[in-house]
Amino acid sequence: MRGASSALAVMLLMMCAITTFADEDAELRRYLSFLAAAHIGDDYDAVKKLAPEAGALQKDAGDNNTEALVTTKVGAIVLHGEFNFSKGHLVSHGFETGELTHAEAHDFLLRCVAILEELYGPSARRIELPTENDGPRDSIGISFNWHKNETIFELDFHYRRDFATVSWGAQAEGAKR
Repeated sequence: MRGASSALAVMLLMMCAITTFADEDAELRRYLSFLAAAHIGDDYDAVKKLAPEAGALQKDAGDNNTEALVTTKVGAIVLHGEFNFSKGHLVSHGFETGELTHAEAHDFLLRCVAILEELYGPSARRIELPTENDGPRDSIGISFNWHKNETIFELDFHYRRDFATVSWGAQAEGAKR
């Protein structure tokens, strides 16, 4: 009897964990789907319908530039996002994690890649090693890219000695990120 109750307890624990991961992935999918759903050129009202948690517009660097900020969580991971506008029209948007352990960033990156490739198909990939021209020369980067409707989506993994980060964003193909 004791073995049966242990097995039942393990099954219940696994079912709870699977449900939690499914809920987290549904929320993560929602934020990753903004890459295509928030169209470059949209106005603030269109973005606010898509992301009701986006804050009020505030002044950003440059003339006629504003941004709406978002802070949210997917499971235990905090995401900071921004929607950038110029002359009232969306020009770029993206989300990033704070500093994660290497294991957290690894797992989160793989979840993001799986969802993005399911949504948008295979990605182009590149690895960036530090060069003499890079800031502190302390980051190794892996980038995944997709192109759709003259927009480029990018998922980035930055590996540093003590931590790693994951970020993603979208902008018109001619602009530099």
